[in-house]
Amino acid sequence: MNWLAIPPAFWTALAYTDGVLAFVAGMLVVRAVRGTPVGWQPVCRRCKHDLRGVDPSKGTCPECGADLTTSGAVRTGGRVRRAGAIIVALIGVVIAGSSLWWLTPARIYQLRTDLVASMPFETLVDTALSGLGDKATRNTAFTALDSHLGTRSGFPQRNLARTLPSGELLDALLKTLARSSEPGRTPIAALLEGDSKLLFQSLDDAERARLLDLATEEIIASNAAKLDLARCAVASQPWTANNETVINELGSRLRATEAGRAVLVPRVVVQEQVTTGRLMLLDMQSPLDQLRKNAQFGFESKDEVLLIERAEVVPLADSSEAAPTVLRVVPDRGPPSYSRGVDMPALIADLPPGVHQLRVKGVVAPQSLVPSRRMFSGASTAAITPADAAKLDGARTIDQTLSLEIVEAPTPPPPLQRLVDADTIAKCTTWLRACRIESDSFGKSIDFARLMDDVGPGSRNFAHRFNLTVRQGDKSDDIGWISGSSNGGGGMSGGRLPDAVVATQPFEIVFDPMAYRDGTQQDFARKPSALVWARFTLRFANASSQPEVQSEPLPDTPTVATPLSRDEAQELLAKSLANLGVQGSFRRRARGMTEGFTIDFGPPTRQAATTNESSDAQPVLLAGVFALRSQGSLLAPLAPTVVALGSQGAVVRFSAIDGAAAIYPRTVRYTPSPAHGRAESPVSFRYIAEPFELRYADASTPPEIVWLKD
Repeated sequence: MNWLAIPPAFWTALAYTDGVLAFVAGMLVVRAVRGTPVGWQPVCRRCKHDLRGVDPSKGTCPECGADLTTSGAVRTGGRVRRAGAIIVALIGVVIAGSSLWWLTPARIYQLRTDLVASMPFETLVDTALSGLGDKATRNTAFTALDSHLGTRSGFPQRNLARTLPSGELLDALLKTLARSSEPGRTPIAALLEGDSKLLFQSLDDAERARLLDLATEEIIASNAAKLDLARCAVASQPWTANNETVINELGSRLRATEAGRAVLVPRVVVQEQVTTGRLMLLDMQSPLDQLRKNAQFGFESKDEVLLIERAEVVPLADSSEAAPTVLRVVPDRGPPSYSRGVDMPALIADLPPGVHQLRVKGVVAPQSLVPSRRMFSGASTAAITPADAAKLDGARTIDQTLSLEIVEAPTPPPPLQRLVDADTIAKCTTWLRACRIESDSFGKSIDFARLMDDVGPGSRNFAHRFNLTVRQGDKSDDIGWISGSSNGGGGMSGGRLPDAVVATQPFEIVFDPMAYRDGTQQDFARKPSALVWARFTLRFANASSQPEVQSEPLPDTPTVATPLSRDEAQELLAKSLANLGVQGSFRRRARGMTEGFTIDFGPPTRQAATTNESSDAQPVLLAGVFALRSQGSLLAPLAPTVVALGSQGAVVRFSAIDGAAAIYPRTVRYTPSPAHGRAESPVSFRYIAEPFELRYADASTPPEIVWLKD
């Protein structure tokens, strides 16, 4: 019988049975003592005398003299106590008393557990791990399994012994794993976490050894495409054991056969989830690398490096008919790590969302023979192609196909929150009060303390972006900007006092919150901090004094994005490009091999847009996503950007592939997204609301502006 099918409400109600039985037994006792009604004749209620022949409405009881005229003094028939009723009442009392002693919540819980434990063991394991049914039923199955495994809540106990024969737990787990792909069931990855993992850790030594054998067979049979049993073998280790031990044991079993050694050869894998239009990070891993889960502080030392000759993708649904899409290769995606001198290549995921097949052809060469970049200069000792790498000793060619899932680009975060609360302003005031004016060989500049040291641990996370203006008398001068957050990080530009400022006289430095900072490409996948929205004035009696800080919260008005008309957008964009002088430029990164492509919309300036209560003009933003393409394919990952046009200037930057500087024709496409602007700007703004392209025919010709809605 499936005792788990009995609803929990039944067992809850069973705990109240003793009370019901006690009530029924009490009623039986009362009835037995009073007796059973018999006869129809009138009798005196007081003395039970038969009143036949007596007129109750006129007299008294001839036996006891009771007044028969009062209400209830006369009743019909009599009562006889019967031995059977008394015996039944006594039996009821015994049953009720027994239930009061035995039917306690603890005994009922144990009864249910024992009944559930009597069910087939495979059924219990499947119920506990399948994810089907309610949580209470699964918990009951887990508790029943404890009685078989000598555990309590999944953990071994010294005073409890395992009663289950060796092998039965592993067989039950394997049958459940085989059904984990069915709809509604818990997938294998989730089975190896939380309470479910405790069942795997309850395997005995013989079962663990058998599981390792099965995992080895699975890896070889699937050519390392399936690692489910291997992950189960790692999860089966007690929490006090080192996972590296079982991984090494698995490696020893694989190296014992020629087929196993072939499987252990590292192959191309995609490191993380791939977003359309972004970088696809590749790595070389063996099945054992995939089981280690970022050992050695998040990265592993590699003995080989991959050079890609060609990477192409076809949709999985049309893999037999669709023409392949060739992906561009980013040979180096940044400065080398400290564990290896050559980074693995990356691909630009110029693909729509969906499931695809990625085919990678290239050469895997020993890392020690491949020229590496210098750690700090970023320069390479020599260039090497896949064809050259194939000639190195120990190099091998690869032609591998793997499944690839592309997901939609993340949506922009919610609109930027502005903080005007007294607590945040007080923390910033404390921070700014620690500022001092320091002197060096170049003059005097403002020196800041670390913000997170002053706000203290556990403070609310917030960001700040201030434009700095120094005032003395009727003169004022912009001296730069500072940005950062309460949890560390940030940057600063300028901060040096002009020579015109007399250090011995009073002066003040005004911190105006910036609406945005030109030239900053934002990563809109992150969750932004709330921005401090207040003006701070630091008043110095002289350059060597401690400042007096005055704060002024600014109005927290809604941020409104207003689209520009076509005529306004055309005029402003044409003016910005006319002031450019150079239509886009490529440069090498200082600490990497990736080329940077920069478009300057208008003359660059160090001054950023700030709040200005005396002006009603709203900044005009390029708020959206930029794409650098040539012949329909991306030359760089998509660049979500929020920059300002006009007198402030604007810079859009791309991290392009090597050799992109020589690729013509090329286009830069702008796709507007006001949500990106609201996620970065705390003030209302206008923005170019129509998509356009800058089309570059060659290096010497200014780009052609094409509005895509024409």
